[in-house]
Amino acid sequence: MSVPVGLAVGPEGVLETGRGRALAAPVRGTVFGSPVAPLVWYRIGDGVEPDGWHRFRELMEHFRPR
Repeated sequence: MSVPVGLAVGPEGVLETGRGRALAAPVRGTVFGSPVAPLVWYRIGDGVEPDGWHRFRELMEHFRPR
């Protein structure tokens, strides 16, 4: 069974969500790219960690539009 390894939120998603909220996600994010238009990478797991799906669901809930 496949398990997610990460999630990237591109510059448009970070802008829409807000940088503060993007970095306050329940999974620690790593910022890449331009300070003006960054993207954030969230490491979810290594592809076999069973709780990877749990972290993925937490991220999806965090980024769900209000």
